[in-house]
Amino acid sequence: DGHRHLSPEDARSELARQPVDSLPGVGRKTREKLESIGVETCDDLLRTSVTRVREALGGTKLIDDLYASARGIDPKQETWERKPRRSVGAQCSYGFRCDDAQQFG
Repeated sequence: DGHRHLSPEDARSELARQPVDSLPGVGRKTREKLESIGVETCDDLLRTSVTRVREALGGTKLIDDLYASARGIDPKQETWERKPRRSVGAQCSYGFRCDDAQQFG
């Protein structure tokens, strides 16, 4: 399903080696800004002060999410509950194909 589940004990060491652009929300521009202050991996991020990262990126909410993700905490906990259906659709086929509208005329 594209998800990788880690035990809390393994999360820190596994994430520490990951490049910072593997975190959600880090694209090319953000990666370049982080690299300019010496942050290339998640471990680098966790060793760098929030103040220094905030100066490099500006005062965005992304910073809180980055630090949480680098620690293995999902800042946007997914919920698997479904909303109740509001409508139901159906279609009916008559078992033949209509290639010309004049067949019915």
